[in-house]
Amino acid sequence: MDIAVYSLFREESGADAVVMAGHSLGEYAALYAAGAIGFADVLRLVKKRAVYHRDAVPQGVGAMAAVLGPPSTEVEEMCRTVRRGEEVLSPAIFNGPGQTVVAGHAAAVERLMEEARRSGRAKTVRLPISVPCHTSLLQNAAERLREDMRHVSFRDCRAPVIPNCDPSARHSRAATPDLLARQITSPVRWEETVAQMAETGVDTIVELGPKKTLCGLIKRIDPRFRLLNVEDSQSLCRCLQALGTNPGA
Repeated sequence: MDIAVYSLFREESGADAVVMAGHSLGEYAALYAAGAIGFADVLRLVKKRAVYHRDAVPQGVGAMAAVLGPPSTEVEEMCRTVRRGEEVLSPAIFNGPGQTVVAGHAAAVERLMEEARRSGRAKTVRLPISVPCHTSLLQNAAERLREDMRHVSFRDCRAPVIPNCDPSARHSRAATPDLLARQITSPVRWEETVAQMAETGVDTIVELGPKKTLCGLIKRIDPRFRLLNVEDSQSLCRCLQALGTNPGA
């Protein structure tokens, strides 16, 4: 849906982005919008990515949970404290101040949630997903996708695209396969991504896709941005008016 909304927005506004980014799976939509990958290749890679995620970790072995309240450094310490032996448990998504998602072995996630309840250090919410996304448990999935990407014709981006796994880097024809493979086993560094956007000098961010989740996260990270969103015809009209574009012109 993100790609469909982008295509409509681009057609109606004619606007050119200064910088682009997507959150987790949304990074593929951002790369399509930047002209780095074709639509058919996006569909194939996203489908294979989902299959490889499912195959990498048996149902019930992995888990994810949102940890609300403490800073990310404290969440990282909580992960180290409750891990046992060879278990994997680590931050998977740095969404912003006071909002970190952890992932890993289900037993370790449960212990972290119990410790948070017992100590009162944080509120936790178990996410309805058994795949421990953005952790080392998906290394096999990353390698399988890396092999598939050898057969994809990537292009340089029309506008800079900030990668989730390393916001200081930028996507390019040569770099994208490695960055997308690393994304599978690396945390989404959304707070750093927003900081990188600010460094480019932009003052307006348009979220394209259902709901306004990213607008909410960005507002908590840096309230200086003007935030717009497009998810349907009404929000498209409002966005175009805010940008000074005459809808339908």
